[in-house]
Amino acid sequence: GKPLVPISLYHAGYEYTWPALVDSGATLSILPYDMGLQLGFVWEEHVHPFPIGGIYKNMQAIMVLVRGEISGLPPSALGFAWVEKSSQDIRLILGQTNFFQRFKVTFEAYNETFDISPRLS
Repeated sequence: GKPLVPISLYHAGYEYTWPALVDSGATLSILPYDMGLQLGFVWEEHVHPFPIGGIYKNMQAIMVLVRGEISGLPPSALGFAWVEKSSQDIRLILGQTNFFQRFKVTFEAYNETFDISPRLS
């Protein structure tokens, strides 16, 4: 059913692989709070949290940059809105900013498949 893909995220010498929801309807890519901590981010070190909208309205987020890699695809710098919600409450989401700007994603709902390929310049 859901378009989930394992993605490895790298930051500050840390590396973790988690399933991520590929969501063309999400404006931002979302990194849950506990996953950000596992990648070495410290919430208190960031001084410019911002509110996000959509289903996560009234939640604070901090923009963070990580290196992401999906098997068979080139690694890429990916920006995430790191939010103050646990992965037990929300999923790791690959959204339009900036995942869909870096990769071509084709959904075939009738076959329950999707394909991710590098975006050609």
